Parts: sequence; structure tokens; C-alpha cells
Amino acid sequence: MHLPASSGSEVDGVDEASSAQAATEGRVLLVEDHDDVAVAIEAMLRLAGLEVMRVPTASAALTFLANAAMAPDVVLSDIAMPGPMNGIAMAFELRARRPELPVLLTTGYAEQLAEALAEGFVVLAKPVPPELLLSEIRRLVRAGAAEAPDRAAV
Repeated sequence: MHLPASSGSEVDGVDEASSAQAATEGRVLLVEDHDDVAVAIEAMLRLAGLEVMRVPTASAALTFLANAAMAPDVVLSDIAMPGPMNGIAMAFELRARRPELPVLLTTGYAEQLAEALAEGFVVLAKPVPPELLLSEIRRLVRAGAAEAPDRAAV
């Protein structure tokens, strides 16, 4: 995902005025192994009004979710991950453990995109335009809130 650095008044094409108008409340678990990408995405999501928790691997995400006092409203994960589990495997595990928890996957690889889409996962192709990413997260947060208004316990 290509997200350029920002001067502070604008993050990846999302300025403070437009993000304030479209502010979203919600919690996102960001699963991203590249620190520079994670920092940029986290800043953009926070600017949009979202609370962000971040872990570097799919295995760390499962551990976090098993021990978290507050569940996220959506999991945002890259598919390509270091370690024994990639984002698709994590999404399958979450589908089994927490079917009500939306998972949004991203990838820059056409084969992974096709595989994830074939399994019914929500996937965005990289590079993801920031407004599209925010729009999809907002949609998933709203959909999840409509299905399960209180997800305080994991």
C-alpha cells in the first residue's frame, strides 16, 4: 500500500476538514508488518476519528483478540505476512472464532486477491486510495454495529 508521508495538515489526501465531516467512531485492529505503512495508515484512521490498535503479524492479531478487553469493530490486515500465518489464514480463523467480526484484507498480489475474493472476504487491491479505505472501514463498522451493538467482551 503506497501511503506517502504527510506534513501534518493532510494525511494521504484526507484533509482535516473533510475527515472531521466524515468522522467515524469505532475501533480498528490494524495488522501490518511494515512499520512505515502501519504508521501512515494508523495516522489516517486516527484523523478520521477511529481508535487504532496495531499488531505486526496474523498470529499476534489472534493473540491480541483472545486477550483484549475491548473487541475491535473491524480488523484491517494485509494478506502477505511474515510467519506461519498469512492474512487469509487469519481471516479464516477469525471467521470460525468470531463470525460477527468484519475483516478487511488488502493485497498487492493478483493471485492473493482472487483467492481471498473467491472465499468471500472483503479485499481491496493495493495501492488502496485513502478515501476508498476509509469508506470501506466506515461501511464495515456501521454494518457490524447494526448486527451487534455491544461488542465489549471478546
